[in-house]
Amino acid sequence: MGHDNHSWQGKSRGGALGYQIFVFIIRYLGLRTAYCFLSLVVIYFIPFAFVATRSLWFYYRHVLERSVWVTPFLIYRHYFIFGQTIIDKLAIGAGLGKRFKFEILHYKEFLDFWGIQKTGFITIGAHVGCWELASHFFDGYEDRINIVMLDAEYEKIKKVVDNNSRPRPYKIIPVTDDFLRTVLEIKNALNNAEMVSFQGDRFVEGQPTFSAPFMGLEASFPAGVFTLARKMKVPVIFLFVMRKPRFTYTIEFVFMENTEASAASAASAASAGTCGSDISLEKSYIAALEDVVRRYPSQWFNFYKFWKT
Repeated sequence: MGHDNHSWQGKSRGGALGYQIFVFIIRYLGLRTAYCFLSLVVIYFIPFAFVATRSLWFYYRHVLERSVWVTPFLIYRHYFIFGQTIIDKLAIGAGLGKRFKFEILHYKEFLDFWGIQKTGFITIGAHVGCWELASHFFDGYEDRINIVMLDAEYEKIKKVVDNNSRPRPYKIIPVTDDFLRTVLEIKNALNNAEMVSFQGDRFVEGQPTFSAPFMGLEASFPAGVFTLARKMKVPVIFLFVMRKPRFTYTIEFVFMENTEASAASAASAASAGTCGSDISLEKSYIAALEDVVRRYPSQWFNFYKFWKT
């Protein structure tokens, strides 16, 4: 979770001991017990994760315009669902994925689209729900998925997660100070007709950004993701993964209309190979993200001061 500014710091909250405790509970006591324990942990987070809680207060009071009386309960629910997605990710990584169900919208169109691709393509997602879980359910395509991420998690936490999980089904392209190397890895993946996934709703201080209205207020978004996607001249699809009741996740693909990659004509995107005008990609992404956040307001997990006001 973030600090008191308008950018994310590249690290997530939570200690290695906490992760280890949840791994133990999941393995030996079950998911429901882990959720029950989580309900107590959330009470700690509300006052002690002050910056994150303050950002959620602003989100519910001034962006979603919820009442002062209901906002504390919404903040509690927000933290709880966030914790559930982490527990679910640990459980699926440990091989307990049979408990979960996945509803995938436009999945056939997506696979048909991928099957005829001569070059790769880009997906742009967001920190809504648990986007990493989508990579576990692509019917044999997992080894052709590349996720571009800022690998700044605490090493102890990474060690706990890695030691209690199966190998990741996807490949990671780390964002480092060697920008040229990162771009070359992305280009190589696309040349091999693979999928390269970005997140379009976070940036760290020092990165180029652009401003745009989002949920009624002005916000900053990372410019590099969209600039790179445009310069690669490959089709772009938006990808969101949200949690639903009863151990269910829904995966939504939003095809870019201006690349002729709509659900009805996804196959034509391979020959289109364009990303539209200079601003249409950004506008389309923000519109898609706003639609998802309004439908799943408690699953947008950017815990820092996102808006400029």
